[in-house]
Amino acid sequence: MVRDEINWMLDVLPENELNVARSYIEMVHRKYMYQKTLEDKAMHTHEFMCGPYFYKIEQA
Repeated sequence: MVRDEINWMLDVLPENELNVARSYIEMVHRKYMYQKTLEDKAMHTHEFMCGPYFYKIEQA
């Protein structure tokens, strides 16, 4: 539904306005990918610190 609305809006824009829309979409995409990367790294760190190897070190 959201994609359909966005596509409809983009279809009526002239080329120069599409460039503006593209810039905003790129900003949102970069922010999303940055946040996702941070979350993925945090998950790997959490898994490392709480995984079986850490548990074995604690037991020693």
